[in-house]
Amino acid sequence: MTYNTIETSAYQGTPVELYEFKFNSLTWYYNSGDSDVFVGVVEYKALSLLRPAFKASNSSAANNIEVSVPRGTGIAEIYRTNPPATPCTLTVKRFHREESGVPEVVTMWSGRVMNASFKMAEVTFSCESILAAKNRSGLRRSFQTQCPHVLFGDHCKADKSTHTIYSIVQIITDVITIGVSGIDGKPDNYYSGGVIEWTDPDTTAVERRMIKSSSGSNVVLSFSAPTMVIGMNVKVVPGCARTTVHCGTKFNNLLNYGGFPFTPSESPFGGKKIY
Repeated sequence: MTYNTIETSAYQGTPVELYEFKFNSLTWYYNSGDSDVFVGVVEYKALSLLRPAFKASNSSAANNIEVSVPRGTGIAEIYRTNPPATPCTLTVKRFHREESGVPEVVTMWSGRVMNASFKMAEVTFSCESILAAKNRSGLRRSFQTQCPHVLFGDHCKADKSTHTIYSIVQIITDVITIGVSGIDGKPDNYYSGGVIEWTDPDTTAVERRMIKSSSGSNVVLSFSAPTMVIGMNVKVVPGCARTTVHCGTKFNNLLNYGGFPFTPSESPFGGKKIY
């Protein structure tokens, strides 16, 4: 029998859901059944999974789901300290054991994992559907004194490679303070608002942390970087304060400044007499 025939039957269905978590070059395959199953050449491991029912709604946010798995599951490890910089995607598929021949696998849900919460022996992933991501409102540019452009973006046009420092981690003082080579000689907080990038040796994913402050060869990160070790190669990129001073003196990019620095600070509709 076909998938649709079994799916619409009163009692013949034996559904099995397939969960594919993809993170960079790693993929975890799980199924909701009581035993491992093969779909083609891919083996889906049996796992205790819990999710709410899928909803049919005009609201894209209603399509978001939460998936709970045991704490020791492989995918949970990359969320143990902080969410990774590279998004992890989730695809939920379904088939019936009673289908004859090669089973027809139907995609039920697709999206990405936004965050994870650990509670006792369970991990709950908050997942956003691909529909919700596409329907999210974008930012509109407005009149403002500071520059709204994304640093090194298409409108900023500053050259990221020119301002990137290739460094080596020399010291790790604590979970958020590290010392790297090649960045000393700059004023304090020169790299504040910038990022530090490195390649995770376990997942080969590019990890990033925002730099909260800098002094000499030391930088303070926004949150911990457990995969960073002494001797690791990193890239250090300075941040921008979105002012004409930083744009002109730090990046030599004043012609592409996107703000309106000469906008009057007093509103003509404020009631103040001008004559």
